[in-house]
Amino acid sequence: MNRRSGTGVDPVVLTEPQIVGLAVVAWVGAELAVAVPVIIGVALLSGSLLVRSRWALLASVALLTSALAHRADDAYTVVEAEHYDGMATLVTDPESFPPVAASALVKLPDGRRLQLRANGEAAFDLELLHSGDRLAVQGSMRPLVDAPWLKTRHVVGLLGAKSVEFVEGPRWPRSVVERARSAVVAGSAVGSWDWADQALYLGLVVGDDRSQTMSQTARFKLAGLTHLLAVSGQNVAFVLGVARPLIGRFGYRGRWLVSAVVLFGFALATRLEPSVVRATSTAGLATISGMAGHRQSGLRLLSIATVSLIMVDPFLVDSVGFQLSIFASGGILVFGPPLRNWLADRLVPSFLAEPLSVTLAAQLAVLPLLLAYFGPVSTVAIPANLAAGWAAGGVMTWGLTVGVLAGVVGGWAGAVLQQPAHLLLWWLDRTASWASTAPFPVMSGVILWVVLIMVIGGWLVRVQPLPLAIGIVLFVVIAGFPTLGSRPKVGDGWAIWPGTNGHPTLVVLRADAREKALVEIVQNGGAGSDLAVSERGRGRPGEVAAALVDILDIDEVLAPSDHQIVGGQRVTTTRTVDTGAVVVAIRPGPQGLIVGSD
Repeated sequence: MNRRSGTGVDPVVLTEPQIVGLAVVAWVGAELAVAVPVIIGVALLSGSLLVRSRWALLASVALLTSALAHRADDAYTVVEAEHYDGMATLVTDPESFPPVAASALVKLPDGRRLQLRANGEAAFDLELLHSGDRLAVQGSMRPLVDAPWLKTRHVVGLLGAKSVEFVEGPRWPRSVVERARSAVVAGSAVGSWDWADQALYLGLVVGDDRSQTMSQTARFKLAGLTHLLAVSGQNVAFVLGVARPLIGRFGYRGRWLVSAVVLFGFALATRLEPSVVRATSTAGLATISGMAGHRQSGLRLLSIATVSLIMVDPFLVDSVGFQLSIFASGGILVFGPPLRNWLADRLVPSFLAEPLSVTLAAQLAVLPLLLAYFGPVSTVAIPANLAAGWAAGGVMTWGLTVGVLAGVVGGWAGAVLQQPAHLLLWWLDRTASWASTAPFPVMSGVILWVVLIMVIGGWLVRVQPLPLAIGIVLFVVIAGFPTLGSRPKVGDGWAIWPGTNGHPTLVVLRADAREKALVEIVQNGGAGSDLAVSERGRGRPGEVAAALVDILDIDEVLAPSDHQIVGGQRVTTTRTVDTGAVVVAIRPGPQGLIVGSD
């Protein structure tokens, strides 16, 4: 719809709710992926712009994104089993796996993406390479097996490499980006860095989370701080802040160009993670509109970026990282201001209202996604984010400025420059360690539904906000507080036998235990366990057992005779543990320990 003036026809800009609606219908259209020719969607979009109809625009965008998603699905063809001997380009940095294995995403000359896996000598060769490197690969291709997250990265198969060889070739502009990235990495190597601190530092600054240990990842997940372990949209804001003095030295066109180079370079340096792609797109739109003198609201920019990215890559709607980034940003923009005003007026001092409102808004917005994808979520995330957020921002800023200088200078001078980063990382680690086992209520899907009913019911009967909030908090505390009770709790790959009358609480890791067992054990009341048993001492179950010991600080761990768990006690004969309610027998078996109640 438009209005006419003396100078011609002036378009009426879509309102903020209509822009948000545009993003919603684009998302729904991409999810539906209806079999419609793309040309029809383009024609209808052009027609809606000509007739200046908002409703026609919404319908045409939904149809166009649906058509684009269907075309992308049609083009996505899984590879068949065949031999491969040719070139490939690394899309991601190689990631190592014990005992001697490595994996990375690669792109073939014909455009297909594969997950490259290598073992033995080929793994050693692959680990020396970086994203953007070209390599000659000999191996065999095979189809994917139930890996939907790989489809969001356009991966169409697996490539098992028998040999990997680096091949020189043109790498610009990645060579420039890699030099900048290597300066940040060098800053994490000066002085006496703890392995875990270095891994956390690189994850915060450039999104390199490959070296983070299982126990570190689990602690941060339990604390609700997972978003700090890898690069996120927050990093983009810090990058632009650091580059602002440089950008300000140029004229209008120069500022736009330098901003685009900085954003594009940072996206490449962080390996084009979906959350960073979203943030850089939004920041780029904000830069363009600001320099043009048309400042837009954050919600409008987020919606426009979302529509644009979905049209470019419809598979993004199924990316968990992209979904979390959109929901968290939208939650902060929608819920943040009213929460801040309400908190400042009634509950907390004004200097706490801002960070608390941002934390609450983001957590509320992503809570349904977290529950759907990862299960119950501890409410400790709110105080943990308040305690850790400022320190994480400090590490990001320091790593992109002084940290680079420390890497260039090196030696004792570089180590001195990095001391503030050490202190901030220590604070982050202590916060995550405390929050991971702190006794806080756990939100489940059922609890969330009850809370929503309470909110809707309170609104309908006009209950005052403060009494309603107090009632919700009391309900969450009572319903969500983890307790063991008197009966054993059994999960996927784990079990907890609660101790009674002074007897020990026993946690058992089964032969099929995986990393998610670490979170589930703590969330089901296992944080106070006195004794742990691992049915396997090697491989992934053994790694999970070692991580559990690190998280819970358990004094005694029983393991098979061939275990590799630090501090573990070998069980060579039958041993019994009396938990007060039941006697648990632990027997050596042909492949590990056998645990059962007598």
